[in-house]
Amino acid sequence: MEQQNNLIKYPFILSDIKYKGIINSINNYKAISNDIRKEFLNLLDKNKFIKVVCYLGMFAGLRIGEILALRWDNVDIDGKVIKVRNSLSTKLNFDNSGQITKTISVLGSTKTECSLRNVPIPNKLLECLLDWQKETIFLNKINSKQTQIYVLGGVEPRTYTSISKIFHRFLKQNNFDKFNIHFHSLRHTYATMLLEKGTNPKIVQFLLGHRSVKTTLEIYNNIINNGNEYVELIKKLFR
Repeated sequence: MEQQNNLIKYPFILSDIKYKGIINSINNYKAISNDIRKEFLNLLDKNKFIKVVCYLGMFAGLRIGEILALRWDNVDIDGKVIKVRNSLSTKLNFDNSGQITKTISVLGSTKTECSLRNVPIPNKLLECLLDWQKETIFLNKINSKQTQIYVLGGVEPRTYTSISKIFHRFLKQNNFDKFNIHFHSLRHTYATMLLEKGTNPKIVQFLLGHRSVKTTLEIYNNIINNGNEYVELIKKLFR
């Protein structure tokens, strides 16, 4: 926890970051292009459900499994913090010929111990969550169901398959399927926007829940190494 506090308090901690052997890594992850980000965000206003899913990825960096497993009691509205504690994964059952016979959703802890983290809620995401919370409470009263436990609604987590179908149908209906946007794109857009603003990779590592900063650097080195921003940063710090 002390390390986390130091990262927030001293955003320019550059020790522990090793660049050798990482600079030439291949980046296979695609964020939403800056050219269409604004258009995409405007599009999300058409569907509040899709909007909250996308905002949790784009403005909190949650994995889709973490979004599916997110409960309201892990969302501190007053403190503006999301406590990432669980993740929903998919388990496949196969027959003797190797064909999938059953898909099971498994609710468990996060991907790694490092994935247990507290992520700040920016104002844009806060407004979205408050609006969605009112919506789900209203639906809850209409349907006379139990209190909404999960952020995406219901007392049981939604499945990846159901969310994926809704998401891709929405993109297709609005002619956005041509941009090849996937759930991973949302999380990578979050990291990309942070790095484009010069956020220290150690902070990005913590916010994404990566095991090490090396992972962050390997994935996003094309953004980090775009120009001489770290050279300029060092010059400014040690004038």
